[in-house]
Amino acid sequence: METGRASGTLEELILQGMLYGHILRSPVAAGTLVRINTPKLSSAYTLITAHDIPGKPFLDFYSSHMPILACTQVHYIGEPVALLVGPDRTKLEELARATEIIAEEDEAIFECSIFNSDRILAKKAIQDKGIDSFFKDDAVLTEGTYSTGIQEHWYPECHGALASYSYDKMLIRTATQWPFHVRQAVASVLGVSVEDILVEPTELGSHLDGKLWYPSLIACLAGLATYICKKPVKILLSRLEDFQFSPKRPASQIALRTATGTDGELVAIEGRPIVNMGASGPFAEEFIYRLSLGALGAYRASHRRIEGYAVQSNIPPAGPFAGFGFSQANFAIESHIWAITDRLQQNPLEWRKKNALCK
Repeated sequence: METGRASGTLEELILQGMLYGHILRSPVAAGTLVRINTPKLSSAYTLITAHDIPGKPFLDFYSSHMPILACTQVHYIGEPVALLVGPDRTKLEELARATEIIAEEDEAIFECSIFNSDRILAKKAIQDKGIDSFFKDDAVLTEGTYSTGIQEHWYPECHGALASYSYDKMLIRTATQWPFHVRQAVASVLGVSVEDILVEPTELGSHLDGKLWYPSLIACLAGLATYICKKPVKILLSRLEDFQFSPKRPASQIALRTATGTDGELVAIEGRPIVNMGASGPFAEEFIYRLSLGALGAYRASHRRIEGYAVQSNIPPAGPFAGFGFSQANFAIESHIWAITDRLQQNPLEWRKKNALCK
């Protein structure tokens, strides 16, 4: 019997005979998963690994594939490697603490200021001919590098999902902006038709784009547990777990160089935006496209050169935060304008009016 409202939060939903899922996570940022040693489990508790997935073992995003559960390679601390399922949350936490996850650790990379071509997820280039000739001695040159850090959404309820059977179909309840992606993802992982999966979104609250793709991952885990255990299964991350491992706004670094005349006219601008997408980049192309265009600002420049890179690293995968990079780019170019006007000793407002794009 269900007690709780589908229109409410996931925390409110309780089904008769419901089990809970606890995600076991990688202790290393890069390496090879060797084995998982759990204490002896009673018949009421189940360990689920990648080998138990009946369908595709990954989440599909455009050209990106993200493992539902890591099988051999791990790519960031906290990457899901297994799922413990049982009727008692407290007992699950005790079992998780007693579980030993053994991995052979490799060298991890966390920063993206220096990278090789193997780590480029997406690139955006804008190039006008002859730009180098404008960065010459009689031009006023201004250079600067502007960085933004990772940012947390802090939505009202943490990520989670509740899977159960409704007659012959599986019903997924989760707070998601993309219910149809949840449906497709769960069907793909279970190897069933999308017609066999129902999705009922729960209350989102103020999400700031923090609940786009990640609910699909949690829903796949809950759906897999229900498929195997034949009972309703709820997974609800703790606030600390959500804070550490769910997608955040990615860190960015934008290097800008401009050439202006002594009268303040913006002649040329070049930039090198870099965004750290973490271990996987489902929105890498969108981020670097918007970050690169945004770095030019709303100002006229007869010559432009932008080389933007979305780069992979060994931190949890990033995602949008109320957009895909324009705010970081705007911060960089507007900060740079202040540096230009300081150097030229000109009024910042008047400079902006003079160099603004017009119809």
